[in-house]
Amino acid sequence: MGQSRLKQLLMIGAACGLFTILFVVLCGPSLERQWRNLKDGMTQQEVSRALGTPSWTGPGSAIGAGNKVVTRWGYRQGRYRYFVDFDYTGPNGTPTVYRTERVVEGWDMPAWWPWTRARARA
Repeated sequence: MGQSRLKQLLMIGAACGLFTILFVVLCGPSLERQWRNLKDGMTQQEVSRALGTPSWTGPGSAIGAGNKVVTRWGYRQGRYRYFVDFDYTGPNGTPTVYRTERVVEGWDMPAWWPWTRARARA
């Protein structure tokens, strides 16, 4: 096999590999299917098994049972943000799901684009 033929095969293989990686990233498993299976009263371990590790965790914006701030887990996939709020109402005060929320994040034009800036008029 000649050296030019080997280079062609390597280039074709690299292109196919890149296409496969992009296809998996863009069309990979969606959170939407698992999201529909969440129910009120699920524990944090059950949610973690269903959706995986959250993108971030922190305090929610509401006060739950016993004057405790609810815990909020956030998941991110594409333009969608998925939020799961846990309140301490379960047995022995364990956090359980009491609210789920899905938000579509809008897209703004970058500030560095020339036509997004206001122009001074004389």
